[in-house]
Amino acid sequence: MSETKETFGVGFRPQHYNWVTTHRPAEVDIFEIVSENFMGVGGRPRFFLEKLRADYPVLMHGVSLSIGSKGPFDMLYLKKLKELTHIVQPQMISDHLSWGRLSERNSHDLLPIVYSKANLDEIAAKVSYLQDYLGQRFYLENPSAYVAFQGSDYDEASFFAELLQRTGAGILLDLNNLFVNFKNLGQDPEHYLRALRPESVGYFHLAGHTDQGDVLIDTHVGPVPDSVWSIYRKAREYFPGIPSVVEWDDKIPEFEVLLAESEKARSFARGIESKVSSLPKLKPTSITVKQVSESGVYEQFFTEIVRQFRYSDYDTKNLQQDLPVSAQTGLKVYNHAYFLRLEEVMMDMYPALAFVCEEEGFRNLLIQVLNTHPPTGSTLCSVYSSFPKFLKETDTINYDFGVPLKLLGDLASLELARSETYVAEDSQSTISPKTLSEFTPAQWETTKFHTTENSRLVTCNYAVLPTLQELDKKEVSAPPEEILSHYLIYRHNFSTEEVVLDDREAKLLEVLSSGATLMSACDAVNEKGTGYYDNETISYVASKIMHWAGQGLLSA
Repeated sequence: MSETKETFGVGFRPQHYNWVTTHRPAEVDIFEIVSENFMGVGGRPRFFLEKLRADYPVLMHGVSLSIGSKGPFDMLYLKKLKELTHIVQPQMISDHLSWGRLSERNSHDLLPIVYSKANLDEIAAKVSYLQDYLGQRFYLENPSAYVAFQGSDYDEASFFAELLQRTGAGILLDLNNLFVNFKNLGQDPEHYLRALRPESVGYFHLAGHTDQGDVLIDTHVGPVPDSVWSIYRKAREYFPGIPSVVEWDDKIPEFEVLLAESEKARSFARGIESKVSSLPKLKPTSITVKQVSESGVYEQFFTEIVRQFRYSDYDTKNLQQDLPVSAQTGLKVYNHAYFLRLEEVMMDMYPALAFVCEEEGFRNLLIQVLNTHPPTGSTLCSVYSSFPKFLKETDTINYDFGVPLKLLGDLASLELARSETYVAEDSQSTISPKTLSEFTPAQWETTKFHTTENSRLVTCNYAVLPTLQELDKKEVSAPPEEILSHYLIYRHNFSTEEVVLDDREAKLLEVLSSGATLMSACDAVNEKGTGYYDNETISYVASKIMHWAGQGLLSA
């Protein structure tokens, strides 16, 4: 692994996949990907990642490691992360010094840690394990924060410096977060810079934030503000030659706008940028010395941030009370972020369902689902995959959606199938019609066929597919007929295909999804019983296998 020097880059986001890999802008030296967007993923994202990797060095930056959470790593997450490093061969790999998971629940946020000696020991051990597991140096990003805990033995900068010294890890120095924490928590940016050794700094993040009056929110929206450029100039004095990457994750503009921000960073480094205001000065805020037991501190905090949306009276126990941003305000930020983040993800996953339910109904539905299926694991799969089953089985929602819940459940089932097949991993063992045509009778008898990951059989209570396709265009006619209906949803190249199946086709596809030979598949669809292999049944099953193999839907 080699680390980049004097390089300037931007984040690689879905809005720009095609443009970047087609135009291959020479002005960009390096791209940063969000690791989770490509872990265990095939289809369009994997295709564009491979095109990007062929032309540029790549940095991997994650958001779900949760290294500060108590207990062991999510090993399934680490396995997928390591697999991605083998594909990408990143220049550097990073995530945040934060936590988000408590026991089985996950906030999917980057929560601040207690900067205590006990935490330092625990996190240092986890960093060392992580680096051994991945086989390369790991970089931790300094997080933005809206509260700070009592009972810390270090300030954040000193904690970071000691952690890096012990483990040999590096820091991804986010300069926007330095300014956000300067305003929110009273942390002195230059004190932070002085605490770090040059050899510990991997690269800089440059981004924008949102000023809500009483608090700055790290939103990664808009151009890099002058306040962050000021810190950037100072940081380059301490750490010359360090790579710089621009982040822009909300209201993402045309790529040329990001490129201009990256070029601005380059011009600062060359010393040709016009003078901006000097680095803000602030007397460092002393650490609150009150000692608290860490047991229960995170649990108390977690309870407050996962309260029902728009809760207004938070318990600020264990939080510092003398910061520029009040503890009440900070907890409100985390509480709102928890719900609104999940709402945004669910609306992206289920746009037709959100359209039918409208804003109030969809929000009511999300609250009910979170109460019964709170997020678990390192991905949001536990939440979004529970929507269809919840809608089809629940009878506890006290809200009139104007249509039966089972109909909403059918809509959700189809939308989930669309999303899952779109990013499903590409099968490495698909079988072609040509191969099948060369099969001997013995091969037909013994070969076990499986459907591929990029296909889903969806059975619905309503004939809902035409309705969903109308909703795609924000149109809707009469409600669908209540009749058992079967659909095959699959990805062909980068397009989603949707096919209506009859009962016999659905039964055959269902048995193939679990793996079946030609004969066992015949048993499943033959109404005359097991072991009755008439020519019509064998011909029917074989022709369907040939057809679906032609669509790339079968492996063997």
